[in-house]
Amino acid sequence: MSLFRRDVLGRTVREAFPELEEQGFLELLDRVYATGEAFSSRRAPITLAFGPDSASDQRFLDFVYQPVRDATGAVRGIFVEGSDVTEATLADTRVRESEARFRAAFAIEAVGAIYFDMEGRLTDANDAFLQMGGYDREDIDEGRLTWQDLTPPEWLEASERAFAELSLTLAISGWVARGFGEAVEESAWDCCHVLGLRGR
Repeated sequence: MSLFRRDVLGRTVREAFPELEEQGFLELLDRVYATGEAFSSRRAPITLAFGPDSASDQRFLDFVYQPVRDATGAVRGIFVEGSDVTEATLADTRVRESEARFRAAFAIEAVGAIYFDMEGRLTDANDAFLQMGGYDREDIDEGRLTWQDLTPPEWLEASERAFAELSLTLAISGWVARGFGEAVEESAWDCCHVLGLRGR
């Protein structure tokens, strides 16, 4: 029997996966066996080599250690189930980093930044946007502004295509929002490249 390209049949976990010793997984396994208390974890980092000649690779796992008992209630083994959630974990990390960058830009007085919902209605804006466009908080709170209304006619078609893509994928591919409102120079909006979403 092979697992992660290793011959594991008839071997202890420590023999089959010696690199887990320093990562705490075997200590947890021993604890579950000794106490009879199950253990589970989400998105736990783990480093494994997927073959004798492979470099170590970090992955993320959802897993559970469940004690297996005999008729007397004594623990006789551990049931282990795990799922590789690396891609989802990395995707969430990228989203958080993107949102952190946007929040930093949101606080810059020289950069206008907005939030909008999936219907295009602005739900928030920083002070720079309001000052550049001649708007106030009441315009935002009462839902009077949409990105469609603020977008110059020459940019509307391209922006609507990008928004249609955003609606399907929640990602913008190279869309730069420019020239929102006649009072704002187009060049002032070149740096508003990422627009955040709430309520995803």
